[in-house]
Amino acid sequence: MILFWCEFPETVDWARLEGLLKKHKLSVKAYITAISRHDFENKKKEIEKFKGITVEGVWPILTKARGYWFSGFTREEDIDLLDEFEGIKMKVDIEPPITNSKSFKGMAFWLLKYVFKRQQSREYLMKKVQRLARKSPVILSTFPFPQWMLRGYGFFLDKRLHYNYIFYSTFIPEKFKERYRKYYKRFAKKRLKFDRNTFFALGLLAPGIFQSEPVYKNVQEFESDYNFLKGLGVKNFVIFRLGALTEMKDPEPWLKAIKRMSQP
Repeated sequence: MILFWCEFPETVDWARLEGLLKKHKLSVKAYITAISRHDFENKKKEIEKFKGITVEGVWPILTKARGYWFSGFTREEDIDLLDEFEGIKMKVDIEPPITNSKSFKGMAFWLLKYVFKRQQSREYLMKKVQRLARKSPVILSTFPFPQWMLRGYGFFLDKRLHYNYIFYSTFIPEKFKERYRKYYKRFAKKRLKFDRNTFFALGLLAPGIFQSEPVYKNVQEFESDYNFLKGLGVKNFVIFRLGALTEMKDPEPWLKAIKRMSQP
């Protein structure tokens, strides 16, 4: 299965995407960001007017001032936002509150410091997610870090949930990429042992919320990552992000690659 994360649905040229998908005989399923149920339902209604595009679920987000993602550091009243999406398939990002830093070193420090900070809402978040998962599937999404580090963010494992881990090789400096793959091979096999249907996210096709994240230089890098993960036994993939296909000057090679990936 291939899903797409759509972080900025309000900026996507949906008519153009419909045309591109029709040309390549493709269809896509996406999780879209929303700050409320009303926001989600309005976006879903507009998006699904276009053929070949299915809004598979919601990706709840907070304002930047409130941390944007969810974690054990999120206030309980903000975690309660998730209640609005009860009964809808959802993806919950477990990441520390958003930082203003955009450098690689700054981001690394941001991720590390929250491993050791005291959480105030981990149990509350865990119980909330477990309750919501009784009504509809919930995907917890996070970094490919050891469990002891992820616990520091409020992440937890539960057989009743679904999981996604980012691969995002574009984040890794060139001199560390070989080492990263060796590490990821062990990591992915462990996660697949826990749940063989775990999702792994490829990226980035275009920058995300920081607007400065590194992206693939070419489609060959993208396909190489896909083949690497597939070789580890991965069956479920996510591509970040859907809107990139309408922002590229030439999306044709990428669409052709995605079509190859979609074939049995």
